[in-house]
Amino acid sequence: PAWRKHSVTIRHCYGKRPHWNQVAPAVAAVYETEAETIAEVCWRTFQACLGLLAPGVRVVRSSDLGVRSAKGDLVLDLVKEVGGTSYISGGPGLSYLPLERFRREGVDVVVQAWKAPVTRWGLADPSVLDLLANTGLTTARQILAEVSLDPNVA
Repeated sequence: PAWRKHSVTIRHCYGKRPHWNQVAPAVAAVYETEAETIAEVCWRTFQACLGLLAPGVRVVRSSDLGVRSAKGDLVLDLVKEVGGTSYISGGPGLSYLPLERFRREGVDVVVQAWKAPVTRWGLADPSVLDLLANTGLTTARQILAEVSLDPNVA
């Protein structure tokens, strides 16, 4: 597969954005070696964005844990397996979570308040690359850190 065409498209879309120079090396790293699957490209992209937004954060893949539950129970069991005390969810994801079980188990559910902007071309919910290239690392970190502590949720 020729995933490297993605790199050209990304550069074409974001190359003139104000903070592209902060993002460009990470994007280049994603595509510097051939990937066999889109999943590999997605994982590399995730790692590159994480490296920009939260360097030093340790990521544990759920497949590396011994948790075998399903759906919302799986989310809670994964949080507990890694010793977590809270879970950050997008608003739409709340409908899948067993919130009462989260409460009983002492795990707070925090709703991410950030809403992806609509681009000047009308694209709703663009990639995090759009946020990074347009706002820069510091502002992107601040925007993504905004959460809603809705007492009716947790």
